[in-house]
Amino acid sequence: MTTNGLAFGGENQKSTLVKSSRKQSAKTSKEAQTKALETKLLLLTHEYIKQMLKDPESAKFRNELVDGYIVIGEFDAKNSYGGYGGYESYSCIVDGEKVSGGFFIPKDTGGSWTDKYSNAFAKIRFQASVDSIRMKILMKKSSNK
Repeated sequence: MTTNGLAFGGENQKSTLVKSSRKQSAKTSKEAQTKALETKLLLLTHEYIKQMLKDPESAKFRNELVDGYIVIGEFDAKNSYGGYGGYESYSCIVDGEKVSGGFFIPKDTGGSWTDKYSNAFAKIRFQASVDSIRMKILMKKSSNK
C-alpha cells in the first residue's frame, strides 16, 4: 500500500516497530535509572568528603568510578594556606542514604620509613581494588554489546 509516496508493510511491520520501540524505551529507562543512581552515589560521596575539608567549597573531583555501591576517585581542595595541595585518592562505600565507610590514600609526606612503607602498601591495596573495579566495568560493557 502506498500513501503520499510512502510504502507501508501492513500490520506485521507495525507490530514489529511497536515491540522494537518498547524494548528501546525499556533499555533507555534502565540506563536513566542507572545514571540517576550513579549521580546520587557521587553526590553522597562528595558531601561525605567535603565535610572533612578545611574549604569544602573548593573541592574538585576527578577520575571517579561507581561500581554497585562503591565509589572511587580523586579529590583536591584548598588547604589552610589557600592553595591546592594536589589530588588524593579515595574509596567509599555508600549504604542507603549515607556513606558507611571510606578511606583516603594520603600523598607521601616524607615521614619515617615505616610511614612510607605503610603509605606505599595502602596505595598498592587501593590500586588493586581500582583495577578490580575497572575490570568489572569493562567486562560488563563488553557483555552488553
